[in-house]
Amino acid sequence: MYGDVDGVQRVVRQVTESPWTEEDRALLLAYQLYLDSLCSGCGEPRHLAHHPDNDGWYGTDADPVVCHGCTALAKADAKEPDKVEPVKMHRVVHDRDYGEHPLPILTLDDVTA
Repeated sequence: MYGDVDGVQRVVRQVTESPWTEEDRALLLAYQLYLDSLCSGCGEPRHLAHHPDNDGWYGTDADPVVCHGCTALAKADAKEPDKVEPVKMHRVVHDRDYGEHPLPILTLDDVTA
């Protein structure tokens, strides 16, 4: 907001408002909580992937997929980019039927053991 003091325009008050609404901030926090709930290795929910009773219920698909993004990063770091093989990854397959095989609730003793 400008004011005219002795014929000179000067800033007399500045109003700043965040472009983020309360809803935007709440959604961002919720998204961060969601990301924090995933295993940093496989991307599966930690409460399932790290549960000891899920041992044997996880596997990988038979055919790996090529990650073109990871391949581009590998080429960028390579001395001879033309010789870099495509980066192949397996996807996680989780086939437990929780209706038939529910997970027991973990206690603090189960987690710290």
